[in-house]
Amino acid sequence: MIVIDASLFLTGILPDEDDPLASRLLSDVASSQQQAIVPSLFYAEVVNAGVIAVRRKRIAPSYIDTLISSVLNFPVEVDRADAFYRQGELALKHNLTFYDATYLELAERLECKLATLDKALNKAAKAIGVDFKK
Repeated sequence: MIVIDASLFLTGILPDEDDPLASRLLSDVASSQQQAIVPSLFYAEVVNAGVIAVRRKRIAPSYIDTLISSVLNFPVEVDRADAFYRQGELALKHNLTFYDATYLELAERLECKLATLDKALNKAAKAIGVDFKK
């Protein structure tokens, strides 16, 4: 089981981004070679990033439909636990957004790897002993 964050997912599906790690992991999850889990905010975070990408003219407005379809059909388990206190603690201690701290807390609680391209999140993961996918 691996926690996948929105930045990795977006890098794997946005047409103006490319990363071998993101492509490989998304392919592995899509083909059921790797099980993945995300916090419930994952969907909102992905779609919001798509909206921002449209505003910044990185993608066409019509691509939002593709993005939404991709995220809704991505075969991941959704964790619905409320761990707000720990997430807040991690956000403050490691200078993360609360949203990024949700991914870190989930990987910590489930004792699984964290797949992210976010440098600050990788640094925080390392600091608390959460392994990250390379």
